[in-house]
Amino acid sequence: MSTIDQILRLKNRPVITIDPMDTMVAAAKLLYQNRIGLLMVVDGKGKFIGVLSERDIVKAIANQADLIHGMRVESVVTTKVVACRPQTQVDEVLRTMQTRGFRHMPVIHEGRVVGIISVGDCLKFMVQAARGDAAKLQQLHDSGALTAG
Repeated sequence: MSTIDQILRLKNRPVITIDPMDTMVAAAKLLYQNRIGLLMVVDGKGKFIGVLSERDIVKAIANQADLIHGMRVESVVTTKVVACRPQTQVDEVLRTMQTRGFRHMPVIHEGRVVGIISVGDCLKFMVQAARGDAAKLQQLHDSGALTAG
């Protein structure tokens, strides 16, 4: 079975993190500059605290627009996060994201963020794996190793 660590090894994008004491404006700039939709919030020791999404920022602006410039990430961070481990099965992660309505899921190992997985990452990996399996079957068929019987 395929595991999340197999996907992480193929990704060459670093995990973008932010400190809970940083401002929401700094968070919005990080999201924009990196063209991403989710930040991992980690403390000064690298311990995972939670996540901050574009939607969290939009909600904060909608509810407290006059305070947004001084607002800290810690006041908005989502701390109850569904995460996975590197050894979690890809299909399990995809199923969880689909049923819970997530687009991204942090990958945590020993309290530290080691990656982030998206629905697209999982689907792309599964399609590539299926293509690889189909190519192997075709080679077996072409070599005569597969025969109807």
